[in-house]
Amino acid sequence: MPTGPRYLLLETVREYAAEQVVANGEAEALRRAHATLYLAFAERHELERFVPFDEHQLWGLDAEDQNLQAALTWLAGAGDEGLFVQLVAALGWSWWVRGRASEGRSWLEPALVRAAAGSPATRAKVAIAVGYNAIARGDEPRAERVFAEQLERCRSVGDARGTAHMLLVLGALDYGRGEFDRATARLTEALGLARSLGDPAIAALATADVLAELGVAAHGQGRLDQARVHHEEALRLHREAGFAYGVMHSLVGHLPRL
Repeated sequence: MPTGPRYLLLETVREYAAEQVVANGEAEALRRAHATLYLAFAERHELERFVPFDEHQLWGLDAEDQNLQAALTWLAGAGDEGLFVQLVAALGWSWWVRGRASEGRSWLEPALVRAAAGSPATRAKVAIAVGYNAIARGDEPRAERVFAEQLERCRSVGDARGTAHMLLVLGALDYGRGEFDRATARLTEALGLARSLGDPAIAALATADVLAELGVAAHGQGRLDQARVHHEEALRLHREAGFAYGVMHSLVGHLPRL
């Protein structure tokens, strides 16, 4: 904790200001404004699968972690379930990327219960984040149920990007159990969808992610030459995109589990 005369002065001013806010009956309005501000911040810094991000986005999330936690805590207790679910959804993928599964679970499980308050897209983000969190905790059966449900939802609404994403994670779960043929079938379908996506940048990263998983499946089948082709193409696409996170995992032959 910081110390010294300047810190003590600032802390005294902060405590006085907080007392005045309460005394004037403005505490709830101020906390709502704070939560709304950090919901907008989280959505600007939202991490999404197949969308490149850099260290500045991660640093920004880390730097504002206390404010984000405060916003989540207040929204969870204030009864504004829609905003609470929206904020959890915006942070869902970041907990996986940043290796903070325990923190994520403490918010994802309540948000899943309250997810009816969100839009269909928001509910889907929460569910998918719950699936990734289940993998981080070793609960792969739950993860598979979640992703299978989301796969059906994506197919039903014609969401090609979402369908490719769910086929990718389900294929990775398949090869994790040694079911390499099933994994290859799912990942091959995902590859076709990834290459057809309308946004070239997203299509390139989605293609790279799927190729990396196909490389793992091919390796498991003993098709080492094909595995090398898949991994090298994934690495090339990640490098062209300047996506350091993808390059790092392509170099070790696979993405982080999924």
